[in-house]
Amino acid sequence: MKARRIFGWFKRRLLGRTIRPRTVFTGAFRNLKFLLDPNHQSQLLLGLHERETHRWLPKLVEGCDSAIDIGTAEGEYAIYFLKRCNLQKVFTFDPDDASRERFQQNLALNELTDDGQLFQSPLAVRQTPDTGSTTLDELLPELPLPCCIKIDVDGGEAEILMGAKRLLQMHHCRWLIETHSIELERDCVRILEMAGYRTTIIKNAWWRIFVPEQRPIPHNRWLVAFPERTA
Repeated sequence: MKARRIFGWFKRRLLGRTIRPRTVFTGAFRNLKFLLDPNHQSQLLLGLHERETHRWLPKLVEGCDSAIDIGTAEGEYAIYFLKRCNLQKVFTFDPDDASRERFQQNLALNELTDDGQLFQSPLAVRQTPDTGSTTLDELLPELPLPCCIKIDVDGGEAEILMGAKRLLQMHHCRWLIETHSIELERDCVRILEMAGYRTTIIKNAWWRIFVPEQRPIPHNRWLVAFPERTA
């Protein structure tokens, strides 16, 4: 607890409390710009937010022609794909109006507002399509392969995989998935392994004892998956 208080004091002294455009200090998103509130988003600014995934990003994107960001939120992964990767297309999906507005602001900060690679959608991604949602399989006709797919949807991750049966069988995707319960993690691993993917659970860093992610749930971590023949 003492270490957390010290970190909090250091954060306030270093970053202040003003919501404004800021440049990420370190990590995979280094030098990218975001409109940030240091009271709640200091880890993104300091390069610590989801830091455990950062070393995987180059391998996940290597050789890919496209990327999909499901649950775009602030847009750090989508902007990484656009700025740091040589991709033909980047697709983003987020049904939340406030998140999409903030994403637009962050695109502008990184001079990506009119980027021709980017295809944005307000639809949710689910197992079956309806008027407010789509599936990954429905995206196939527009999707250059191979593809890197990032999923962060706070509980619907296994459902999204169930709507990607044809895509999974093609073995041309790499997956980065945040799971939000141990049951969902097991379901995702089972679906991926049955489709011929090798999965790796990304364990939380040891230093999370002192600098924990601000999560409201007890189980929250990432997994990566590659086709068996390229893992």
